[in-house]
Amino acid sequence: MKTWTSPRPRRVSLHLWVYRHRLAITASVGGAVLLALFALGYFTSVVVTRFDGRRWNLPSRIYSDLYVLREGESASTERLAAKLERLLYRPQANTPERSGQYRQSGGTLEVWTRDFRYPARNFHGFLAKVELAGGKVRSIRDASGEPLRALVIEPERLGSVFAEELEDRTPVHLAQVPRSLIDAILVTEDRDFYRHAGVSVKRLFGALASNLKGGARQGGSTLTQQLVKNLYLSPERTLKRKLVEAVMALILDARYSKEEILEAISASTARWRSRAWGRRRTTISARRRRTSTRRSRPRSPE
Repeated sequence: MKTWTSPRPRRVSLHLWVYRHRLAITASVGGAVLLALFALGYFTSVVVTRFDGRRWNLPSRIYSDLYVLREGESASTERLAAKLERLLYRPQANTPERSGQYRQSGGTLEVWTRDFRYPARNFHGFLAKVELAGGKVRSIRDASGEPLRALVIEPERLGSVFAEELEDRTPVHLAQVPRSLIDAILVTEDRDFYRHAGVSVKRLFGALASNLKGGARQGGSTLTQQLVKNLYLSPERTLKRKLVEAVMALILDARYSKEEILEAISASTARWRSRAWGRRRTTISARRRRTSTRRSRPRSPE
């Protein structure tokens, strides 16, 4: 009597399976490509719109009106010197030689005013001598001794109105940033800045290896990724944010030159400087601790 055995499963070749499901595979691949193109276009639009427009939320500055001093008006050398100090004029022992300087001597005040723009007019700085007595202005003369109708000093900044970020930034061109500061930023933050395409695989694996070994926690972000985080994203530590950050960093690096990216980073010059100085102080402190440990270690008897 023969026993019943289940039939052996038929093997379907890969080519046949692909042929049978060709429509579903084509639709899936096409949908994935369209989704990738849509995401690429969306992120490119976000990067370009912000980078070509207003990159940072700059605070609104509030200024006083310009200061006009005329002969016969109430004034004192102390109050006038205090105002010049608030405007960051530098006191001098001798007659001022350049703009932004002043000298106070008894009831006489010499000041070299600064150039500044005012609505519908430009004011040019010059050396002026103001003599005061009895709480009033006796005379105002220029460097040649000719009397002046008035002395005009630039407006004084009273305050700033910040956005939600509470950031105070001053946009600068890359040429205005000292090269030593740029080199310090690159050495401290991203040595391969000019060699990678926005994302550094070498830095990612290096940071991962260091974190797995239990050493100092390191991040694998490049300068471009840090710019993307500060300019477009939130500082939250999630995998989704890191993936979006990497994609936008690749787009930013492909769309703009390294110099343009550095110029955008230079808007955060003070933050980078403090960060580099903080790391430098940490390194110096560690060296001092190692040195003091070696000095205090008892010598082994010979």
